[in-house]
Amino acid sequence: MKKERMMRMKKNIEIAVLLDKNGDTSSVDDKGIIKIYKRVRGKWTVLKEILFYLDSSSGLRSIRDQISAIIDELGDCRVFVGEKVNGLVYNILEMKGFNSWEFEGKPADFLDYIQGKETEAESSESPCEAKFPPIPYPVEANQNGYYFMDLKPLQNIKSNVSSKQALLPFLKNTRFYELEIICSHVPQWFEIEFERLNLKGNIISRENNEYKIIVRPKTCNAAE
Repeated sequence: MKKERMMRMKKNIEIAVLLDKNGDTSSVDDKGIIKIYKRVRGKWTVLKEILFYLDSSSGLRSIRDQISAIIDELGDCRVFVGEKVNGLVYNILEMKGFNSWEFEGKPADFLDYIQGKETEAESSESPCEAKFPPIPYPVEANQNGYYFMDLKPLQNIKSNVSSKQALLPFLKNTRFYELEIICSHVPQWFEIEFERLNLKGNIISRENNEYKIIVRPKTCNAAE
C-alpha cells in the first residue's frame, strides 16, 4: 500500500502554464502569468503564480538573464506549457531539462493529458536512450554586436523546433552589427523575413554541403 501511494505521488507532477488575462494559454512573446499546477487530492491546484514579462529592448544577454530568473522561480517543476513556446525561451528551457508543450485554451482542457503523457514517457525512458543535442541559438562573440550561430545541429536532427522558431525572435528583438550563420542548407524563409526586417544576407558556399551566411542590417556600414 505504501509503495502504491508513493507511485501515485510521483505521477502528480508539477506543470507550469503561461496564461493571459483571460485564463487562456499565451505565447512566450507576450506578457502573462505563469501558474504552477499540481493535482492534489484529485483536483488541480495552483501552487504558485509568477509574472512573465521579457523586456526585448534590453539586448540578448539581458533577455537570457530574464528568462533564467523566471525559470529559477519554477523550482522543481520541469514541464512548461504555452500557446507558443519558441526561440530563446524554448532553447533555455530545453537546456534546463524542461519538456515544453504547446496548447491553446484553458488548463483544464489539457492538464490531465499532459500528466498522462509525461508519466508514460518517464516510465518508458531508458538510460541508454540517445539524447538530442541542445537547440542552438546565437551567441555573442568577443566584439559587442557580433554574433555567431551554428544551425547545422538543428537542421540535422528531428526536432519540434524549426530554424525559424529558433532564430527569428533574435532577428526581431536584438540589435546587432553582424550575425554569422553556419548551415547545411539555406532556410527558405530567410529571403522573405530578411526583406521584412530590413536585413541583408551574404551567402558563401563552403565544402561538404555547408554554407556561411553573413547577416547585417541594411543600414549597417560594417566592412564586408
